[in-house]
Order: sequence, then structure tokens, then C-alpha cells
Amino acid sequence: MINLLEKLVFSYRRSVIVIAILLSLVMGYYATQLKIDAGFTKLLPMQHEYMQTFSEHQQEFGGANRILIALMVKEGDIFNKPFFDVLAAATDEVFFIPGVDRTQVKSLFTPNVRFTEVVEDGISGGNVIPADFNGSEQALQQVRQNILKAGIVGRLVATDFSGALISAQLQEFNPETGEPLNYIDVAAQLEQKIRQQFQNESLEVSVDVHVIGFAKAVGDIADGAAKVVMFFIISFFLGINI
Repeated sequence: MINLLEKLVFSYRRSVIVIAILLSLVMGYYATQLKIDAGFTKLLPMQHEYMQTFSEHQQEFGGANRILIALMVKEGDIFNKPFFDVLAAATDEVFFIPGVDRTQVKSLFTPNVRFTEVVEDGISGGNVIPADFNGSEQALQQVRQNILKAGIVGRLVATDFSGALISAQLQEFNPETGEPLNYIDVAAQLEQKIRQQFQNESLEVSVDVHVIGFAKAVGDIADGAAKVVMFFIISFFLGINI
């Protein structure tokens, strides 16, 4: 059998090569049509009764498809005007990323982060960063007190005041197009609009940007897969030259 196959292959080697090339082209075409479809709910056991309860009440309390962005100062603490300028700008950028649930965005600058305190006349409260915040020393001290009153140290603000978080909830569908949310695109925008823009030595304050979340993980996996494919192509042509 081996001798017969050997004779067939080498007797019609040109035909075999042509067929192999055609098969490679066809498989290569279909390989280019492959797309990563990494919906968040596809990784969850949606048939489980707990997950069914989660789906039923998801709109009331939000879900777990969250991204967290930490802006960490390299020196000192966050209580300086340049850092708060960066935090405000980063919050705005996150707010307008397609697919972000704008009602669920949280940072020191969003109106859903408030403080309350007991005063002589009863209970008083307000936004952690007031609307008239101007970055002065007095205003920064007031924000420090409001952060302590709001009880967000260790949640939205680092315990040593070396950084602050921006939290955002992602939707399953892009509200602008109605199509399933493209997590790779979200990850790319997080890199371009947040990391590249604010982890920049040209700014008045030096910050490190850390991003975690399902969308960011999908983007990193896609980037890694693209690099593997590129490595394969380079190795293939190097092998041909050798």
C-alpha cells in the first residue's frame, strides 16, 4: 500500500502540488472568515437557576460585565489639580465609549457618587466633587473630607490615596447599531482613548493606567492571536527560503 501511494504521489506530483495549493487557498479563505464572538453571557451557565434569576433582575442592579480603570499617581497622592483634571477627562472618555451603560459609570466626578453626614438640622449630603470645584487647596481639602464621609476609600479611592477608580458597566448590545457589542473594539478604544492619552509623560501629572475586565481580556486574547498568526506567516516564508 505504501509503495502504491508513493508511486501515485510521485507519478502525478504536479497534480498533487496543484491540489495541495488549491486546498490551502480554500482553507485560507475560510480561515479569514473566522471571527471572535466572545459574548459575555456565552461564558456563563445561563441554564442554571441562579443565572436565570440574574437575567431576570439584571436591569435592576446591573451585571458582572464590568470594566475597572485605575489611575495611579507615580509620586505623591491624588490631591492635586492636574490629577483631578486627568480623572475628569478619563471619566468623560469612558462615558462616551459605545456599549458603556452611562447610568452605571462611577468615579469621583459622577453624580451617583455622593456623601451624607449628620448635621444640626438633620442629614446633609451632596456630590463628592461639587459642581464649583476649582482645584484650589481649599477645594481639594473639601474633596478629601467628602471622600471620607462617602465611605468609598478602598472602593473608588486607594486606601493610601495614591489612585482612583473609574467603574463602568457594559451592555450586551451596542445601542448605536443594535448589534452585539464588539468587545475587541471596546478594548481598542480603552487603549487608545484612556491608556495612550493619559499614561503620557507630557501631562502635568504622571499616572499609571491599569484596566481589567472581560472586554479588556478579550482584546488582549485577540491581539495575542494576531501575533501568533503573524509569527506563523513569517516562519512559513523563512522555511521556504531555507
